[in-house]
Amino acid sequence: MGKDKKDNLLSRIINNKYHVLIIFILNIFCLYKVFDYQNELHEYRKQIDNNELIHIKEDTNTQYYYEDNNIENNQKKGIAISNYITCLNSQVDTNNLPDDIKNNIDELNNYFNSKSMYYSFLYKDIYTGFTISYNADDPIFTASTIKAPAMIYLYEQASLGKIDLKEEITYTSNYYSDGSGILKTKEFDTKYDIETLVHYTIYYSDNAAYRMIMDKLDRKDLQKFWQDKGTKYIFTENNIWGNLTANDANIFMQELYDFYLKDDTYGEKLMYEFTNCLWKMVTDKEGEYNTANKIGYSGANYHDIAIVLDENPYILVVLSHTGENEVEAESFFKKTSYLVGTLHDNYWKYKLEECEKQKPISN
Repeated sequence: MGKDKKDNLLSRIINNKYHVLIIFILNIFCLYKVFDYQNELHEYRKQIDNNELIHIKEDTNTQYYYEDNNIENNQKKGIAISNYITCLNSQVDTNNLPDDIKNNIDELNNYFNSKSMYYSFLYKDIYTGFTISYNADDPIFTASTIKAPAMIYLYEQASLGKIDLKEEITYTSNYYSDGSGILKTKEFDTKYDIETLVHYTIYYSDNAAYRMIMDKLDRKDLQKFWQDKGTKYIFTENNIWGNLTANDANIFMQELYDFYLKDDTYGEKLMYEFTNCLWKMVTDKEGEYNTANKIGYSGANYHDIAIVLDENPYILVVLSHTGENEVEAESFFKKTSYLVGTLHDNYWKYKLEECEKQKPISN
């Protein structure tokens, strides 16, 4: 064999070795990314099991108050229908609530206090801002509820032309997750547009799709967006999970509803996704899953954050640590949903009765 051929052969062998080495290094990196992602979840679950993320209930009293609402009253002063609308939108003196509503609140409070495990709760009537909460400032691991504010932010950015929902992202092995979702059954190196990934994230609670989207988003802008709206915990940690409170959840579900009202294209599409997602725990008073929601489940944590699409819609946030007791969790969500639905009905019955005095008299 000539010297040149020998040199060429040697060169190819060396190049092939480098090629194999590079592939080996890339595979190790991908495996590291997968393990790093899984370790985020495992670390949180370990802390949950050791009760490191569970806080003692410092305040065992249910609070009730009014939040500012965004309902605009453009009616003319002095017109009878305007008086009626103003009355419906007005805040009832919480010191003078009727006995049936006070009894509903006491029943909720007693029910929560009868539980030894961690529970957090918030109800808000969207139209008037009437709010009832329990343990609502205490943070707990988000589980998959964190996917809701991320998707809301993404769709609002898309509505501003800053994100193209048709842009494609490649599903690679470093995004793989053995948790919830459908992408774990799909082939690697397949492209998916962002709109499809959002659907997978909400409908299937797909962990891989969520991670792909989070790699696309600017984390600092995402954090600032929500902190400017008043959240305290979500997206404040250096990972894609973190903690939240019932008050945080209330803020981003109100944002979802406001976005739905003002944007007939992106807002309605996003609301449709949350209304039709696969898993639900919060119900209306009748036990129907008539909600736009996002659940979260991880180990002993069971959460559902929802807009109950009642005739007068309301937000219901339930965060819980049940000790991995799924039967107890389902019972708790069912009972809480019923108690809140009953209270909501009584609240609006009282409002309507009080406002009848302002209703226009027909000739």
